[in-house]
Amino acid sequence: MESDRFATSVAASVEPAAKSGSTVLQALTDMLVIVEMELRKLRHEPTELFTRAVQPVLWLLIFGQAFSKVRDLTQAG
Repeated sequence: MESDRFATSVAASVEPAAKSGSTVLQALTDMLVIVEMELRKLRHEPTELFTRAVQPVLWLLIFGQAFSKVRDLTQAG
């Protein structure tokens, strides 16, 4: 699998620096692992991509309507 080769090559190229105590490279490695896992999830579950695209739009519509009806709560005087 291509993603397995990518993860292996990334881990192999970053591993020596991570052993020397570089926290930046360790954080980069961790981030790449998370990205790979998310891409695998999206590949196996296409409806997840649709859900991730639609949910923010729904939030904007719902909360936009709710907050547009909120009045200024400061007291006069």
